[in-house]
Amino acid sequence: MKILVSGSEGFVGSHLIDIIEKESNSHEFIATSRSKAQSEDLYFDILDSCNITEKVQGVDVIIHLAAIAHTNIVSDEDIVNTNFNATVELANQAGACGISRFIFLSTINVNIDSDDFNAFTYAKKKAERELWKISKMHGFELVIIRTPLVYGPGVKANFKSLLNIVSKGIPLPFACINKNRRSMISVYNLVDFILKTIDHPNAANEVLQISDDHDLSTAGMINKLNLAFGYRGRMLYVPIILFQLFGKMLNKNAAIDRLIGSLYVDIEKSKKLLSWSPLISVDEGFKRTVSAFLENKREND
Repeated sequence: MKILVSGSEGFVGSHLIDIIEKESNSHEFIATSRSKAQSEDLYFDILDSCNITEKVQGVDVIIHLAAIAHTNIVSDEDIVNTNFNATVELANQAGACGISRFIFLSTINVNIDSDDFNAFTYAKKKAERELWKISKMHGFELVIIRTPLVYGPGVKANFKSLLNIVSKGIPLPFACINKNRRSMISVYNLVDFILKTIDHPNAANEVLQISDDHDLSTAGMINKLNLAFGYRGRMLYVPIILFQLFGKMLNKNAAIDRLIGSLYVDIEKSKKLLSWSPLISVDEGFKRTVSAFLENKREND
């Protein structure tokens, strides 16, 4: 089976390719990226329909990971162009070339009943809807994987910022935020699940939610990170209402809602359909993430 992976140099994609290269596999993988840094052969501009047609010839399965995730560094137009328009173009071209399965990495945030989506979530939700139409038109199987926050070695954005803060070993003001529930998934568990969906018959035409199967409160997450860093994990008791007041004062309501609110994932369907369970625990996932963070910090100091 010939499998094309888009976004192979991204956070999830690089871990996926790393696992594939370390393990013997009966499938033929083509790792592609929008960067020409490594090789012209790997270059794959998902915004260029001619380029797409050339790359997807003879491909059986596409694992579509390429996306713009960090909404604070590019325009909304660029996010929608890459995460929606390019996804639709890729699916259409690949469908016309006869692929059998299209695996699309989405986000659990599309489950939120809100019109106040950021551009990333808006584009992912819109892409999901369009992919169902395209899959029926061309007759290929569609697998949509919805993930919560993904963490692991090399993680960027908000989780990397959190690692920077916790690494200082100072008491953080989150002790009172101990009743909310947040789902996450380590990149190791996500990659293991993605590989499972390549040829599992029960994954066909399903929307599959995935997590570490271990929800944490904000305080619980900080405690586990402290332990991974080797700290005692002291926290300050700041009432939640103060966070809400600061959020209003600084116009950061959305950020505070993510900090104190809940967003958890029911993965029973995914576990049952694919006979799958998380490869590693949250504790192990945090340990590996912190270890890589500290190693990178030592190299750059």
